[in-house]
Amino acid sequence: MNIKIPDKTVKYILFQRTEYLIYQNNKWLNKIVIRIPFLTYNRMVLFEAWLFKNRIKRLFTEDMQREYESIKKILPRNPSSVLDVGCGVAGIDVMLARHYEKNGKKVDFYLLDKTELNDKVYYGLQKIASYYNSLNIARELLLVNRVDSEKIHIQEVTGSKIFPGTRFDLVLSLISWGFHYPVETYLDQVYDLLKSGGKLIIDIRKGTGGEKLIEKKFGSKPVVIKDAQKHQRFLIEKH
Repeated sequence: MNIKIPDKTVKYILFQRTEYLIYQNNKWLNKIVIRIPFLTYNRMVLFEAWLFKNRIKRLFTEDMQREYESIKKILPRNPSSVLDVGCGVAGIDVMLARHYEKNGKKVDFYLLDKTELNDKVYYGLQKIASYYNSLNIARELLLVNRVDSEKIHIQEVTGSKIFPGTRFDLVLSLISWGFHYPVETYLDQVYDLLKSGGKLIIDIRKGTGGEKLIEKKFGSKPVVIKDAQKHQRFLIEKH
């Protein structure tokens, strides 16, 4: 399944998925770049986003297909609302929309992230999340992939409550909450926002103990559905 990706989306994809960068993953090129003062990291990302946009679009589409394949068998059958925490450009939400449309179901997507490009780049686990995204770009990606405008809801991260008055059948966070910033950040809120029988799918960085916090909160042990080099993907249901 192809994802239509506007050109202006590509730079955000590349900031979020540094494994696509050619120069940084080539020792010879990297040594040259770091010796040239004006070739900053941000400038190199923007340059590659322009020069290799078709390659980046292809890699991103392939990644979203793999991510979808890893969760499609455990998705709720008939949800009305999905919350994506740290949604990025909302690629996985395009896949989920198609998944449910096959069964004649149109789902409301709630996207939580922040429109910001941090001056300093952080990619490990931080106490406070870093941001390399635009929620308007995420909305546009869903729109060009035929998700109805009234089914798209966005909220900037400000520290306020997440989508007050809304309850969710599915909450997911792929390579964001639990991976780049602590599980504690949203655990209490997400638990309260999940409907009874609702599912949480979350990527947790190995060695952080985040899965133990989820187990304590939900009262049952989360199931590992993916084991990657730096993280595990967990599924847990609210009873």
